[in-house]
Amino acid sequence: MKKILVILSIIMVFIACDYAKESAKLKPDIEITYMNPVGWYTSVGDTTHYAVIEEIDFVPKNSVDCYLKELIWEYYDVYGNYIFGPTEPMAIYARLEGITDPEAVDTFKLLNISLPLDTVRRYLTSKGLQSAKTMLHFIVTDEYFNSPDTTEAWFGIYLMPSD
Repeated sequence: MKKILVILSIIMVFIACDYAKESAKLKPDIEITYMNPVGWYTSVGDTTHYAVIEEIDFVPKNSVDCYLKELIWEYYDVYGNYIFGPTEPMAIYARLEGITDPEAVDTFKLLNISLPLDTVRRYLTSKGLQSAKTMLHFIVTDEYFNSPDTTEAWFGIYLMPSD
């Protein structure tokens, strides 16, 4: 009986070491599962300077713990022409835990991200366009090797017609 227990223990150690070795090699992988709102309405006389995304939910797709480091945003018109973007990324520091139990995945909520509206509003008005879109690039790195991963989302900007 002792031999069987020793053999089972050795097998369990090999399985655990193999799992840990594979997990350490994985890069972080996250996805956005929810964003509210997904767009913003503005108008020519609007005095609102920022569009506010109230909530963005992230979930891990693997077991790697990682850190949400920064957000890079870029504005494009409806034809895909680059309008403008930041001179530097927006720094964010948040820890996202990897999956430890496939049936209970943690969701990380990022709240109240502000995106500038004035420049895109002027651009849309000057070109006679009604909408633009913002590409949001969220960059994460893992805890051990600083392996980067990005996840993206689109956010719409809509110019309401004036009378």
